[in-house]
Formats: sequence, structure tokens, C-alpha cells
Amino acid sequence: MLLQIALYLLIGFTVLWYLKAQPLKTILKEVYFVILWPFFLLLQFVELVDNVKRNRE
Repeated sequence: MLLQIALYLLIGFTVLWYLKAQPLKTILKEVYFVILWPFFLLLQFVELVDNVKRNRE
């Protein structure tokens, strides 16, 4: 379990480093992303599926 948490945070902070957040507001937003990144990806996937369903109708 500790390994899973470490990988979870490593991936999140890697994305944070990649985006190079500078202002405090952006840093706080990115810290939320680090904590909740799987949910952001799930939300993007659901929006993508909804768009595909709308385009097929």
C-alpha cells in the first residue's frame, strides 16, 4: 500500500513539475490535481464519452 501511495504522489508531482506552476493560485490548483489526478482523468474520459455519444445521435 505504501508503494501505491508513493507511485500515486510521484505521478502527480511529476505532472506538477512538468507544468511548472508559478503563481500561488496555480500552485494550489496543481496540488489539488496531485491529490485527485485519477478523478480528473476519469472526468475527462466521461466528458469524451458523452461527446462521442452526442455526435453519434
